[in-house]
Amino acid sequence: WKKAEKNHLMQWDYQTGEKISQENIIKFQNENPNQAGFPGWHIECSAMSLELLGDHFDLHTGGEDNVFPHHECEIAQNEAGKISQENSVNYWLHAKHLLVDDKKMSKSLGNFYTIKDLLDKGWTGEEIRYLLVSAHYRTALNFTLSGLEMARKSIQRLQEVQRILNNFIEKEVAG
Repeated sequence: WKKAEKNHLMQWDYQTGEKISQENIIKFQNENPNQAGFPGWHIECSAMSLELLGDHFDLHTGGEDNVFPHHECEIAQNEAGKISQENSVNYWLHAKHLLVDDKKMSKSLGNFYTIKDLLDKGWTGEEIRYLLVSAHYRTALNFTLSGLEMARKSIQRLQEVQRILNNFIEKEVAG
């Protein structure tokens, strides 16, 4: 459990374990300043990483909104459950949110694509991956169909360079 900020939406009463309704958070905190907080939820992430990656691994990623509270809780859970004094993860990378047509991608806004949607529209996995890795992870990527088209053209140019180099090498070897 960790002390929650006054405006944190998910808070529980330490003593009862009951979730405090959003309407009553401020009132509850004022009346019970040492009882409001949030639990270390998402224990399944710690369990999965331990099972699949072991008690120590190099890289853990997530969106910038996962730093607090999710990853802070996960670190505490990982560290509390270990015998080793070694950190459970060497590097935590938190990516900026993905934008779609200059707006944060969100199910509630309905402005998201699934991989299946994109593949059904004729885009290849290679084109989708190229676009997704085209921005630094700490920079917001604006995902657009025109961006996918640019990725397609970039891949075609790279394939053409590869073809030219392969022809050159074949001529040199045959030589």
